[in-house]
Amino acid sequence: MGVWIEDLADEDHDLKVNWWNWRVILRIIEAMGLIDNERIEMMGYNFTGVKVSKEESRQIAAHLRDRLSNMNPGERILWDLSKTSEPDSGVFHEDPSDDYSALYHVLKDFSEFLDECDGFTVS
Repeated sequence: MGVWIEDLADEDHDLKVNWWNWRVILRIIEAMGLIDNERIEMMGYNFTGVKVSKEESRQIAAHLRDRLSNMNPGERILWDLSKTSEPDSGVFHEDPSDDYSALYHVLKDFSEFLDECDGFTVS
């Protein structure tokens, strides 16, 4: 399960992101201060109709590229926004936030999608 990220101008241009990655991606976007808290919160649910503009998408993509430039394939960003090269153990923790992480390749795919889209919506 996860979310579909759909291009506002082309419904056939989309990207699926699982919840484990998406929750951390939302924390990264939230930390940028670009998108208001209400939209961030709504982007954490399916079928909300929240729209992110082309300009906002490009700013998020640039931020992710910057983060990726300090990462290596196989690394991931954790809930607290630190990075690690330790693989996910697959063990569920008492605090569910310890289970979420955004993998390098997912961040790369998402940033590339954002560079190509005309804004996006989450469904």
